[in-house]
Amino acid sequence: MKAKFLLSALAVAAGLLTMSCSDDNDDISASKVPQKVINTMKQMYPGVYSTQWEQISPYYVADFMHEGFDKEAWFSADGSWAMTETDYNSNISYLPAAVQEAFAMSEYSQWIVDDVDTYQRTYDTFSVIEVEGPSSPDISLFYSEDGVLLNEVEDFDITITPNTIISAL
Repeated sequence: MKAKFLLSALAVAAGLLTMSCSDDNDDISASKVPQKVINTMKQMYPGVYSTQWEQISPYYVADFMHEGFDKEAWFSADGSWAMTETDYNSNISYLPAAVQEAFAMSEYSQWIVDDVDTYQRTYDTFSVIEVEGPSSPDISLFYSEDGVLLNEVEDFDITITPNTIISAL
């Protein structure tokens, strides 16, 4: 009886573990990506061979390594490019000098830099520096290319898309 109970408990635990580890993104195979999107991707990033795709409606998003950095490129179904995110991990030295200087002069310059990303869109380019402070919530700092602080958001945890309005966050 104890063995039966133990097996049942293990089965339930395994089921819960499987549910909690489920992959909740929208990965798709390259065969389901429109050829126009594939062509634009190849044209913009020649030599990239390992690409994972997902669909974040209405966009097709390619996740890949390019020039040593993890990138995500967003495309419309007609093949037009909408945005590229480049992840620099926690290294601000890849950001424009004006952004580095603005951050160094900010009240957050002594905080721990957790993540650094740059977003290039058809109509703007900006960088996000995520910092962790002592006994404070994490802060995401949004900078324009010329070092202007566009927004400062606590506990930022949303996906930036080609349509995200930075000032409205």
